[in-house]
Amino acid sequence: MKPPGKPASPLRNIAVHSLLIGAVAASVGGVVFFFVLFLPDFNIYWWIFAPIILAFYQAPAAFLFWLWKKKRPRTLTTDESEPPPSSPPD
Repeated sequence: MKPPGKPASPLRNIAVHSLLIGAVAASVGGVVFFFVLFLPDFNIYWWIFAPIILAFYQAPAAFLFWLWKKKRPRTLTTDESEPPPSSPPD
């Protein structure tokens, strides 16, 4: 863990944000792959199994997104010693 006050290295930021780009690419790729494979021979069975198949193809995207959320730096920090902002006067 980095001590507080030291910024993360730029290469780490690039690596962390590439996980998000990979998640988006995997998500789009999964949908395209579904259409390429199943649209030419689409019947009632594919209609019934389509949600399961799409979820299966979206699993890599969900995994990459989970990794991105786990590794990204926290940008919104709250200082609990400060009182919450008051409402504007009437």
